[in-house]
Amino acid sequence: MSNEEMKAKRPLAITVLSLCFVLGAVLIAPTFFTTYYEQFPPWYEYALAVIVAMGLLVSIGLWEMRGWAVMLYAILTLVGQAMAFTNFSLVTIFRREIRL
Repeated sequence: MSNEEMKAKRPLAITVLSLCFVLGAVLIAPTFFTTYYEQFPPWYEYALAVIVAMGLLVSIGLWEMRGWAVMLYAILTLVGQAMAFTNFSLVTIFRREIRL
């Protein structure tokens, strides 16, 4: 077998996922220059910027079929879920305080 035959083809699902990460980064990046994030805790905008940067790294790694990209994708998913849960909890707490 030649070297090109041994090289794995990138599955369509990984290609689509990688392109979705790039599209998400392109769509989210301009929002950093608006006042949208004033409604969230101060750390939220910086954490989201790190997640967007990690998403771009994941998209490059997945595009090149690197093993580290899968681990980084798992970490990115866990961090994103933790941020979503934290933000939801804070909003719920603040709404309860306002109603009292």
